[in-house]
Amino acid sequence: MNKGNFKEDERFKQCNKEVVYTIIFFIFNILLVFALAFPLGYNVEASEIKLIAGFPAWYFYGVLIAIGLLCISTYLMVKFLFKDMPLDGYVKEEDE
Repeated sequence: MNKGNFKEDERFKQCNKEVVYTIIFFIFNILLVFALAFPLGYNVEASEIKLIAGFPAWYFYGVLIAIGLLCISTYLMVKFLFKDMPLDGYVKEEDE
């Protein structure tokens, strides 16, 4: 085994970046849904619940609007931050 000729595949660096982006996006998703839904639905009497398009306001903003925003941000994240890479195995000729 020749350790001096080891060359790390560049795809690993990009995959690590994409994992970090995905984890940050997941945390943002949870915080956004919590920030939109919790203040509108916490400690509200049933008679005081406001309806928007037939849904409670906390559900409309916390779920329906948040999903729309998150779909758009997912598209933008994949378009601008992720790279299209081949998933083929490592070929020795690439190293030469």
